[in-house]
Amino acid sequence: MRQGLACDFATYRAAQAALEGCRTALDAMMAPYDVLLTASAAGEAPMGLQSTGDASFCALWTAAYVPALTLPVFTGPQGLPVGAQVIGKRHEDRALFATAQWVWQHLTS
Repeated sequence: MRQGLACDFATYRAAQAALEGCRTALDAMMAPYDVLLTASAAGEAPMGLQSTGDASFCALWTAAYVPALTLPVFTGPQGLPVGAQVIGKRHEDRALFATAQWVWQHLTS
């Protein structure tokens, strides 16, 4: 909170403009592809219910305004899920779901 409150408006607006440039570039990069497949975290899910883990692998996609979902397709050394993150194109959430179903079937069969 302190960092956010300490940010002046000009810096905030510059960051917003930079992010919009990133969104436009990502739209162009993803144009020929259905989805992007990435890791959803640095390893397997954390033990217990105290935490869902580090969300930093998701932050980029949130800032890019693109739909993303995680599929628990692997198992780590502790027997806990390891996810694959499927990233869709901006404004194409339904297409992401359809492609994620295909990815799920092919990674888990």
